[in-house]
Amino acid sequence: MTFRLGTRGSALALAQAEEITGVLRDAGLDEEIRLVTVRTSGDRGGKGMRPKVGSFAADINILVLNGELDGGIHSMKDLPVNLPQGLELPVIPARGRRGDCLVSREYYTRLPTGSGVGSSSARRIAQLLRERGDLEPVMLRGNVTTRLGKVEKGKPEAAVLALCGLDRIGYRPSSGLHLHPLPVEKFVPAACQGALALVTASGRLPAKVAERADHGATRREVEMEREVLSQLGAGCNSPLGVSALSLGRGVHIRIQLLSPDGSIEKKVSAVVAGKEGIGGVLQPFTDEVSRSIIEGRWTGMEEGQPER
Repeated sequence: MTFRLGTRGSALALAQAEEITGVLRDAGLDEEIRLVTVRTSGDRGGKGMRPKVGSFAADINILVLNGELDGGIHSMKDLPVNLPQGLELPVIPARGRRGDCLVSREYYTRLPTGSGVGSSSARRIAQLLRERGDLEPVMLRGNVTTRLGKVEKGKPEAAVLALCGLDRIGYRPSSGLHLHPLPVEKFVPAACQGALALVTASGRLPAKVAERADHGATRREVEMEREVLSQLGAGCNSPLGVSALSLGRGVHIRIQLLSPDGSIEKKVSAVVAGKEGIGGVLQPFTDEVSRSIIEGRWTGMEEGQPER
């Protein structure tokens, strides 16, 4: 039998597919694994258009539901909190590095005023403006290779990217560029960043293979981060960072919410026992200012909000 795995065709997506393939083989999957490249609606978006939320994952998952694929490989942060009925998430392998880094000639604290820093992430732009309001955010879209190529040409001077993606494609900076990891305390990464996911039809992957391939600590962290998104009603376009780290019986969770211009910041750092403890740490994010930011309604300085 053949186990057909769907993946996007970018260099990063193919590297992720090879990683999942290796995990499944090591876990004892005895079917031949065949990678199937899928051009999703997110990939087909027009030049300069932002892909619709979930568009990269949804098209592959439909093919899995229809039986045209046996599994789909995704970046965990691209998956919706609730999967369509009939699909399951049997394997979340060990997580890669979860943080962000600046690809540039200088560290972010030393970049000249007015330097362009590229990203299409509201969270990353807000974090940068919080730390360096004199920098110039530049909308930077495309796959990782495309974005890196633009920075290597100096347009823009720098970009913020996920460390895990650069690790997976084996990127080595050139043209005088360097990789500058950003401190997680000030640049809390996106929920599920660094984690991969295998989605299959319910029961399609043998239980013993799933048990061997799954990484318990990573699954626990990812479930905690997705629970935060669920309870706050936040999506991947919210300027929100969420990172959970397994610590024995507890989980250390960081949450950072910023207004799009970085003028407002709310942060939590706490150790909780499990999902049941998350509600207690979300109180700072339930006021109207926080709700307006999460829901995309924030337009400027709110009444009663002190200036930065």
